Amino acid sequence: ALAEGGVPAAENKIEELQARRDDKAPVFDEADFNALGYQLLEANDLEGAVYVFEKCVELYPDSWNAHDSFGEALLKVGRKEEGIEHYRKSLELNPRNVGAKKILEEMGG
Repeated sequence: ALAEGGVPAAENKIEELQARRDDKAPVFDEADFNALGYQLLEANDLEGAVYVFEKCVELYPDSWNAHDSFGEALLKVGRKEEGIEHYRKSLELNPRNVGAKKILEEMGG
């Protein structure tokens, strides 16, 4: 849906699939979202990647990896303050996240 209709179509599809779930658990696995986000980053679809990582953080708010990936995508699109916030959250959730520590030091955050 994202490839065919962009972010609005993807959002509609996720909502549609989520509504079908009886247990209200996320319809997609965190690792699948993360992999898709990085595929989009590699394809230079920054808008799509930011959307996917943002959705992953919404569905998995306690995932240090989701916040780390979202932070990376935000920095790539120039949203520095938001990116730093997500790297901070990632580090809060996983104090051993060396990558987040390094990025925060480099960014002054």
